[in-house]
Amino acid sequence: MTEYRKALCGELPQIIEFIDMVFSLSGTPHDFASLVPKLYGNGKNTESCHFLALEEGKIKAVVCSLPVTLRFGSRSLTCAAIGSVAVHPDSRGKGYMKRLMNDAIRDMKENHMALSCLTGLRQRYRYFGYEPCGSVMTYRFSRDNFRHCRHAFSHYDVSLREVTGVQDPVWEEIARLHKALPYRADRSAADFKDISGSWYEKTYEVLHSGAFAGYLTAGKNTVSELLLKDESMVFSCLETYFREISDPELLLEVYPHETGRMETLSACCERWQMRR
Repeated sequence: MTEYRKALCGELPQIIEFIDMVFSLSGTPHDFASLVPKLYGNGKNTESCHFLALEEGKIKAVVCSLPVTLRFGSRSLTCAAIGSVAVHPDSRGKGYMKRLMNDAIRDMKENHMALSCLTGLRQRYRYFGYEPCGSVMTYRFSRDNFRHCRHAFSHYDVSLREVTGVQDPVWEEIARLHKALPYRADRSAADFKDISGSWYEKTYEVLHSGAFAGYLTAGKNTVSELLLKDESMVFSCLETYFREISDPELLLEVYPHETGRMETLSACCERWQMRR
């Protein structure tokens, strides 16, 4: 008989072992404790976010629904992020994912969640009412872009320092800068390092004249988040990251409300692409 329920306190190690196994079957080894430390890192107690299907006490399917608060100026929305959707290969076709997804959606409604989001196969999640929405712009830069466009921007002598220590006081400054954004997902200072380090991304403090000027979060050659006290530093910051870390190309993700940044970068990037 199949048991459906929320995970209990102390079951997180079994959940991590299960999703590591299922996702690693794709051919790419997964270590969710490192990939998503906010949820699965050492000392986390996030069992209550997980819906389980069990056979004879053993996990056969998982769906995670993580509460997230979105801020829009003075307004807020309580939402949920769906992830870690996994079914044991021997249990596929039994309807476990369908049941757990519906359980998660019902739980969201009971807790008055305004919306939920996920990424995954479009047709699979359309059955539950999900469709692609929103957009992100990806700007691509090469060495020639920086060389030819340098004259059009103010030059700032900036440097980058990778932020690694959990107790590094700069996390508090980074969190304050993020909190000033008019549109954002809430992040506590305590969680900021774990969130910034998801999917092996790294966070760098941007320094100008030895003082904190902003930060960027990046994985490989893609900068996913770049916040600066002075937006006029954006070109110098990108050029420094390109030269020190990202060569031979750099990708920067920009969101639709960042119209000023779009106007600045569209004139100097190699090309840009919009995706949903």
